[in-house]
Amino acid sequence: MRHTLIILLLALGLTCQAQIPQDKRMHIYAGALASGWGSTLHVPQSELLMPALKGMGVAAGVGVTKELFDLAGGGTAEWGDIGATMIGAVGSQLVIIGGKVLIKRRRLKRRNKHPYINYEFKI
Repeated sequence: MRHTLIILLLALGLTCQAQIPQDKRMHIYAGALASGWGSTLHVPQSELLMPALKGMGVAAGVGVTKELFDLAGGGTAEWGDIGATMIGAVGSQLVIIGGKVLIKRRRLKRRNKHPYINYEFKI
């Protein structure tokens, strides 16, 4: 799971190098990291939706806290930065959920079961 998050961050960095301003890229990275970390907080790994929601909640909290700090005089507050943070959060959760589904498919194929039936994820 750590490797997929690193690959996601590298892919984001390479694809948006010249198209997105530096500040927004940093918010995307922070959102991806906060979301990936937040999705590991005391949640059974058999679930798909709850870890994603927790991760995106942590990322939203980080984005809002940073903007409140900027409003208090620590920088320039731009509410679009929260959107950039959430883009990173959603992107990382898509990678994490996709990885979980692929791992589950491989395990089921090894047991000679149909790969699209009997997913034991709780939603």
